[in-house]
Amino acid sequence: RANQARLKTAMEFGMRGIGGTDKFSNTLLRNVLAALHQAVKAEDTTVGRNWLRNELPSYWSQRNLIVEILNYIASIEHIENMPHWKEEARYARLLAELIRNDGV
Repeated sequence: RANQARLKTAMEFGMRGIGGTDKFSNTLLRNVLAALHQAVKAEDTTVGRNWLRNELPSYWSQRNLIVEILNYIASIEHIENMPHWKEEARYARLLAELIRNDGV
């Protein structure tokens, strides 16, 4: 239904399709959503960060873009008609900060 259309959350996506043959499954956005899913599921942002480090060969060179994507997701936290994103938005803010300050 058109009036009930909304963006899927990271938890709704889960780990389905990661590494698949479709174009979305291998994008940076999909990997960030998967890492966010891992962080929320474990209730630990280091799990999400470690997942990105291990799964993205370009983690270090794309770190700033990863942080920007997470900051965008974090901005959804206070949007009234998107309460289903509240928990993931909070974790996105924490994960963005962890990745921003990540070092070798």
